[in-house]
Amino acid sequence: MESYPYLIWILTNSVAPSSQKVKDIYAELLKNFYQKGKLEDKCLTVVAIGNLKSIKNQKMLIDDFHKMNKKQCIAISQKNKGADDFILSRPGLFQVKILDAMNKIEDLSYETRMFLYKLTDRKNKKVNYKVRVRAQEVYNRLEEIYKNKK
Repeated sequence: MESYPYLIWILTNSVAPSSQKVKDIYAELLKNFYQKGKLEDKCLTVVAIGNLKSIKNQKMLIDDFHKMNKKQCIAISQKNKGADDFILSRPGLFQVKILDAMNKIEDLSYETRMFLYKLTDRKNKKVNYKVRVRAQEVYNRLEEIYKNKK
């Protein structure tokens, strides 16, 4: 396995940087990994973007959301001598991972909330059930935060 997943994993599990300058550097690194990486790199990068709360990179994820329909992230692990493998990323639908990142980012913009709301439509059979359920949870949470900020 290339070094990308390990570097992304380190960025994902590091303490979030406090200065805006460092956050911007992290965000640019993550954008680069996301755009140039394979699916497994993208699966790790989405988690890192959520942890960084990168609204700028969230827009990139939303643009990719429909392109990655039905893509499944595999479990990514590192061999660990004398013990079980060390899990870097758990399996799951890529679109659900994007929604999990959006939940952490907490972007309360109208565009983000409408994007989530459209995914919750039960009549839309093109949206996977797991994606629709997670979108509903994230939408409800962001709407609650939005109402409490007024």
